[in-house]
Amino acid sequence: MNKSLIIFGIVNITSDSFSDGGRYLAPDAAIAQARKLMAEGADVIDLGPASSNPDAAPVSSDTEIARIAPVLDALKADGIPVSLDSYQPATQAYALSR
Repeated sequence: MNKSLIIFGIVNITSDSFSDGGRYLAPDAAIAQARKLMAEGADVIDLGPASSNPDAAPVSSDTEIARIAPVLDALKADGIPVSLDSYQPATQAYALSR
């Protein structure tokens, strides 16, 4: 990935996302979307396990981890680079340990 421009494909694994309204909350849907974004030219998949919607309820790190675990494992098996959009230290540590 030696480029001056890196394209991130965003996969929001939430029920209340601004952009997709929860279409990728199910692991199979999130994995399929990530693979589609890669096929369309994304360099990295950014996983968002909690909404940034100001009206959204807070999400625990346990919930975030449950949302990203199967997706992260599948993308890792595919060799897909992943970033994580989370401010939760436990979620970050989990992702880094994978």
